[in-house]
Amino acid sequence: MKGSIEVVKGRAYVYRNGRVIQAADDMTIYTGDVLETSRHGSVLLQMMDVGIIKLKPLTQIKFPENDTDQIQVSQVKLLFGEVWSKIRKMKAGESFEVFTKHAVSLVSNAISITAYDKRRSKSTFSIIEGDVEVHKDQNHYFMTAGEKIVLDARKNSRARHRKIDIYRLNQDWKKVITIREKLGRKFRESLRMAAQNGKDQDYEAPLVHIVNPVEGVPIKNRRVTVKATIYEEHLDRVILTVNKQVVYDVNTSLKSFAKEVSLKPGENVVELKAIDRFGNVGVDEKVYKLNDMPPSISIFFPFDNLELNTRFVSLQGVVDDPDVREVKVFLNNRMIARDRAVPTFRIPIILDVGENLIRVEATNKVGLTGKNEITAYTSKQSNVVIQFNQFLN
Repeated sequence: MKGSIEVVKGRAYVYRNGRVIQAADDMTIYTGDVLETSRHGSVLLQMMDVGIIKLKPLTQIKFPENDTDQIQVSQVKLLFGEVWSKIRKMKAGESFEVFTKHAVSLVSNAISITAYDKRRSKSTFSIIEGDVEVHKDQNHYFMTAGEKIVLDARKNSRARHRKIDIYRLNQDWKKVITIREKLGRKFRESLRMAAQNGKDQDYEAPLVHIVNPVEGVPIKNRRVTVKATIYEEHLDRVILTVNKQVVYDVNTSLKSFAKEVSLKPGENVVELKAIDRFGNVGVDEKVYKLNDMPPSISIFFPFDNLELNTRFVSLQGVVDDPDVREVKVFLNNRMIARDRAVPTFRIPIILDVGENLIRVEATNKVGLTGKNEITAYTSKQSNVVIQFNQFLN
């Protein structure tokens, strides 16, 4: 046992021995556990005889399995996100360390922030109160309140020091999540009273979880099916919005949800709101990225401004998009061919005499269209030669 979860705000999950458990107030944390917060989730942890740490949204930490040499927590590994820690003064032989992929901070009698950007492989350490020692490879950095250091994974990279606003961070520390969240929840539960019809009043918001599509996974089709599960005994209404536009609003008591929606190229915010018959509202929000780059087209033959001695050519090229749906060919602004044999295409065409403007357009599954144009020339005189002598002999 390494501590306990004091307060959960929003959604958070504990990964333990191959199982996924939804985090809850007063849940015990053990060695080997991985704790992760969702986009709108945060957690307050009481560490065994060490202090408290707070996990901000989209954060994942791990308690190492080999951390068994002492009862209290000696280290946590920050896999991604941001952790705020308030640690008591360590005694001789004790330590508390926050690890990122390539750096570690030793915290004692201090309040500090550790952040790790997984995509950029960058670690950031900020000190609100006290002194903290930060290590990266063979480099040691001794930091005090009001300082911030940024380290990245590049070999022999220089540390970037900054000054921070301690007052503002202190206010943020108090707002991230506090025990008041738990007390407020307990207070609302104590307000349960019998209504005039003899039934209990419900003060708990519905739990909403969008399970499909998976956030962070690239989406290739404009049309997707949003699937969700809703935990609410008295569910009354469900509202689905895409980019702040309501696409589905229905009165229902069903606990499962599936609705096909249309996304736009770029970033899309999908929000599912569940309302129970007492007016309590539960919300889950996901952000999905749809490809916003049109296909790129390369024409191998004929070349731009090429002069040909024949009107019969084979237009050849490639479309740099694995999800291309079709290719259209235009000659002097009139469509003359359509091909689905992509991403490479080989289309026979008959050119006009003289100047020919050839345009190729390719459309992908998202509906974005890319194009490329070339100009080719053919001789204005016919190359057909009739030999009359062979008919006179």
